[in-house]
Amino acid sequence: MSDYIDELENYGNPGIGGFEPESDAGKTLPSKEEIIFIAILAVITVLLSIISFNFIKSRMLFLKSVKLQPRESILAFYKHYVMLLSAQKLRIKPGETALQYSDRVDEYFLFGSPGFKAVTGIFVKARYSLEEISDEDRKLVFRFNKTLKEKSRANLGKFTFFAYRYLLGKF
Repeated sequence: MSDYIDELENYGNPGIGGFEPESDAGKTLPSKEEIIFIAILAVITVLLSIISFNFIKSRMLFLKSVKLQPRESILAFYKHYVMLLSAQKLRIKPGETALQYSDRVDEYFLFGSPGFKAVTGIFVKARYSLEEISDEDRKLVFRFNKTLKEKSRANLGKFTFFAYRYLLGKF
C-alpha cells in the first residue's frame, strides 16, 4: 500500500519515481502556410455550418407555416412578408393601416396579380374577421411568397439577399 501512495505522490513530478519528462527536441511548430490553411478551412467550415443551419431553419418555418390551419397560415406568411419588406426599408409607419401599407408596397414594387393589396385583404379578413378562410385564399397568399422573394432578390441584389437569408437568417 505504501508503494502505491509513493507512486501517486511522485506522479507528475518529472525525474522522480522513474518518470522522465517528454522531450520537445523532435517536434517542430507548424509553418505559417499551414496555420493560414487551417484558419481558412475553419472559417469556411463555420460559414458552411451557418448557411446550412439557416437554410434548414427557413425551410422548417416555411413547412410549418404551410401545415397550419388556413387562418394561422395566412397570419404566419403575412408576418414573414412584412419582415422581408422591412429589410428593404418598407416598414409599416406609425399609424399606418395595413391597407395603406399595402398601397405603398404595391406602388414601390408594381406587383402583377395577385398584388400585395390582395394578400393584405386576405390578411385583414383572417386577422379581424370571424368569416371562414377558404383554401383558395390560403393558396393565393402561399403563391405570393415566390413573387415577393423574386422581387426582393432583384431589389436587394443577389449577394445582399443571400447574406440576409442564409448568413444572418433574417428571412
